[in-house]
Amino acid sequence: MSIQVQPIGLDGSGKTSLINHMVRGDANRHDQESNYFSQNGVRFELNEDAARSDLILFCLDGSNFQQLPANKELISKINGKIIIVQTKSDIQTIDYDELRDFLGVDSTTPMVSVSSHNGEGMKELKQMMGEMFHQRFEFQAEPRVVQSRGKYKINQQTQVSKPQQTFDKLMQEKRIKIMDPMQQEQEYIRLEKERIKMENMHSQLNSFKKKPKKEELYDIKATANPKIQVNLMFFLTDSAGTIQTTTIPVETQTDEFKPKPKEPDYVPKKTGIDAATQVEDYELFDFDREVTPILDVICTKTLEQACLEIEQEEEYQAMIRFKDAFDKKRQNEKQRQKEVVENELEQIRIKNGILKKHRIKDLNIQRLVQKTQAMKIASQYLKPLQNHVIQQVFQSGLYPNEFEDQLKTQFLDWLVQKTHSEVLTIAQTTHQMKNVFTGQFDNILVARKPFDKVIEKKKQIQERRLLNYNSHEQRAIRITYYDNNPVQSVTLVALPKFLDGSYEEWRKTYETRIAELETKLDNNEIQEKDFLEQKRQEYPDLIENYQGLSVNNFRRLAFSFAHDQFYVTKDFKFKPMIMLVKSDGSYEVYDHTNQRQGKTIKLKKFRQKSLKVSDDEAFVIRLSDLSEEVVSILFGFYLPDVANNTKALEWTQNARFGIQDSEYYIPFAQTQVKSVFKFEDLLKVPEDPEQADAPQTAFFSCFILQKRYKQLGSWYVELATGQTKGFLKNEFEQFKEKLAIFLANHYESTLERDKDVLNVIAEKEKENPLNFEQKQIIISKSKLYSPRRQSDPNDSVPVTQANLDEPTDVIKSIFPHHTIDTLILDIADFEQAEGRIISHLTTYAGDLINSCPHGFELIARKKPFLKAKQLKYIREIAQLFIVRKPEPPPEPEEIVQPQDQDPVDDQDQ
Repeated sequence: MSIQVQPIGLDGSGKTSLINHMVRGDANRHDQESNYFSQNGVRFELNEDAARSDLILFCLDGSNFQQLPANKELISKINGKIIIVQTKSDIQTIDYDELRDFLGVDSTTPMVSVSSHNGEGMKELKQMMGEMFHQRFEFQAEPRVVQSRGKYKINQQTQVSKPQQTFDKLMQEKRIKIMDPMQQEQEYIRLEKERIKMENMHSQLNSFKKKPKKEELYDIKATANPKIQVNLMFFLTDSAGTIQTTTIPVETQTDEFKPKPKEPDYVPKKTGIDAATQVEDYELFDFDREVTPILDVICTKTLEQACLEIEQEEEYQAMIRFKDAFDKKRQNEKQRQKEVVENELEQIRIKNGILKKHRIKDLNIQRLVQKTQAMKIASQYLKPLQNHVIQQVFQSGLYPNEFEDQLKTQFLDWLVQKTHSEVLTIAQTTHQMKNVFTGQFDNILVARKPFDKVIEKKKQIQERRLLNYNSHEQRAIRITYYDNNPVQSVTLVALPKFLDGSYEEWRKTYETRIAELETKLDNNEIQEKDFLEQKRQEYPDLIENYQGLSVNNFRRLAFSFAHDQFYVTKDFKFKPMIMLVKSDGSYEVYDHTNQRQGKTIKLKKFRQKSLKVSDDEAFVIRLSDLSEEVVSILFGFYLPDVANNTKALEWTQNARFGIQDSEYYIPFAQTQVKSVFKFEDLLKVPEDPEQADAPQTAFFSCFILQKRYKQLGSWYVELATGQTKGFLKNEFEQFKEKLAIFLANHYESTLERDKDVLNVIAEKEKENPLNFEQKQIIISKSKLYSPRRQSDPNDSVPVTQANLDEPTDVIKSIFPHHTIDTLILDIADFEQAEGRIISHLTTYAGDLINSCPHGFELIARKKPFLKAKQLKYIREIAQLFIVRKPEPPPEPEEIVQPQDQDPVDDQDQ
């Protein structure tokens, strides 16, 4: 049998989360299992829709004060056992005394605070429920065997049992009658124990006397504890006369006297002897007397057996708990012993390694000393030996030097003649050459200088581009700063939805939902934190894996693309493309068919054969040479003939794209194509069945580069991935026109949102500096403005050209994602590299450094920059970046004791 428990409460009070956590241990787990759990041997069933309940759990949201009046009214209608449960205690709780006063419940009503999020208070609630329905039974004596009764004897009917005699004798005393039933029972048990003790002693002595073999008195064994039957007469009778008797008068009326009956006829007396036998009702069978022992035995045995089972279960549970605790303790001890042994072994290995290293070093020193001494001795001994031997051989004439004799006799004359002829030949040749090329050398040198400069410039460009890969002593780095509150563009949020065709539906849903949340916020139905949390969940201000960067100081920006980043391939199925959108909605497209625009935009072969991983081609853009009318640039690629190219997708495994500083080949946001795009469902069913087999082209966007306000970094690039389904040839051209108008419209919406955010932050910072959370709230509450102009290619309404110098107020705390100018460092000397970095930051990012009141920290590859060798592995942007140090905790104030007050010793206190 289980205890029925019914959780009740208002909507949102956490009833379902409470049931899931108490039964399954997880508030977010919704299984179709039965809602049962056990506590202290009692089984509880939780059901919100139960028709009958033994216990009610009233769930009350402690963080919602607006529901307290409704909770009070609901509690007043509840009858029965109840426990008031404050849910969501991890957010806020109400003091128990204040809550009881408000709800109008007394102090005996149990109350507990729980949290389904972290499990706080769940254990106390279960223990409270178990104690309310847990009962214990204890007996003072062991179970005894029921002895068989003898045959029926007449004299037993009037015989009074000895326990009854003790009871009658006890109740005759006046002092016993004034006691309460518990004291009377204790006195009865004491007398009964003495009586049974004396009877046991007499029986032992009698058996001792009757035995033929006499035993010592010390051999007599002690008897078991006496078994005293339970006597309920103390609790069923009013011996003290405390209960007042009520007397009710009863009247009765006798019947009228009937007339005397007529005398019967005379009957003569019979002769003989009459015989009769009279049997009274109580002589043969008395039901109460016969049933009482049976019921005593049955009840006693049942209770004893139940107590034994309960004790066995408790003992079994205690043994299990002790075993678990012992196993856990033993495992912890083994783990500690293992850790100690491993530490000792590690210390021994380190010690042996050091000793071995020093022994080898000493042995090498001894060998070196011996070799040095031997070489010294041998050199001193052999140094004059060779000269002495050769001199003796030559002096004795045994080995004449023919070469020396020839030098002295023949060589000098030949050398003079040969030198004279060679000098004459050179002089004649020089004179002839001067006569032929007189005045031509200067012209050749002058004409060659421009070509030498171009060759040298290309050589320097190639050296700079491969500096991070070929040089082991220098690195070209760009230090990056990431703001905690990046303001993403409206274009980035809307572009993927425009490409997949769900933009209009999303826009309607967004505006309706935001209007509802703002209405609730104005009516105080939700708090500001709830508004921001719901908006972030449904329409996040920062998309997942957001990557954005200000590239205003890039001399050459490259959109690189690798069809296979590991191997050289000529099968270029992807076609990189960039779209330049102007402020009036017009656009220019550059791809393999239109590869360049003077020196401003150029498609180059970009693969470096000396690198294991490289890109195949890249569009290189000079941002400083772009037209002022260009406000947005979309980087992407398209896939022609989708049906044939997507039959086998192995060629997409190693494809990637990214943004690079092409001057020093420093990449940013390099992304694998297969990780962000799907190629399985690109074909679109055309409306005209005849064009079902016509080739289709799919477009994929990669990055969006837009002009932003100067406070947000001017030229700002963002990773904007999205894809379309296949287009027919004429549809693809129309799509480009719609895409250009879409980018121009949303560029204007981005500027409006940026202006609102910057103005609000500037206004707030005039009073006090803003922290991370305050700026994040301002960004989250900003609106995503709707485009003012429809995406109609025939619409010729111009887009307003915003002044990118606005707003005019200086915002000292806004430093968007951006990189600092390139710095070439020597990675061998850490102190010199650190000094140059600090000097470089002070020169090119002085405002940023001054905005760090508590200093800043350099992070190299997610670790603090502590040694120059860390620069060896830095080859990409964002691998070395700046982190602002947080504000240190306030120091505790010292308590200054007044001078006129004498110090008091602890003993005096």
